[in-house]
Amino acid sequence: QICVGDEEVVDALLVALGDKEGAIRERAAQALGRLGPAARKAVPALLRALDDYEYRVPGMDLGDQDYPVVEAAALAVALVDPDSEEVRDRMAARVDFGWAFRRAILEMGEAAPSVIERALIAEDGHGAQSAPQLAREIGPSAVTALVRGLHNPTARNREHAIEALGEIGPPAIAAVPELLDALREQPLRS
Repeated sequence: QICVGDEEVVDALLVALGDKEGAIRERAAQALGRLGPAARKAVPALLRALDDYEYRVPGMDLGDQDYPVVEAAALAVALVDPDSEEVRDRMAARVDFGWAFRRAILEMGEAAPSVIERALIAEDGHGAQSAPQLAREIGPSAVTALVRGLHNPTARNREHAIEALGEIGPPAIAAVPELLDALREQPLRS
């Protein structure tokens, strides 16, 4: 009988996550995700697995779906430790990488708005493009994060924050004063 908190199970799955066979790495990441917070010690290995582009499903051209280890690791790390600052940062940097990362971010629950905020305030702009869609799916709890995105020095990121507030609709009404202030401070077009 396997107990969720059994450290030996996590250790065995960590070994499997380093296996030479991609399908085994994929299954190990999936299993770690199912263990949730009990697999917290696996977070560093799962974060490394986000870069596991060696195993690819042949004959497909579906973006991140081509790379099942990456997809499984994204969901696993979101389920195992959504409150980790490093997890939030890594997920924010990959919001635009495909549906697997966006799905994983939605699974982060209360941590999801923080990931959107990080994507919108990042100076490099990575992740900001998908923020409106994610914000709509997250709903009103994303408004505070989006308001912070209104103050990004990059016009394109501010546009994404505005679009996201629009996607949320009437529940974002409290953001209107901040939106007007941000537009006065930094117009989108000169």
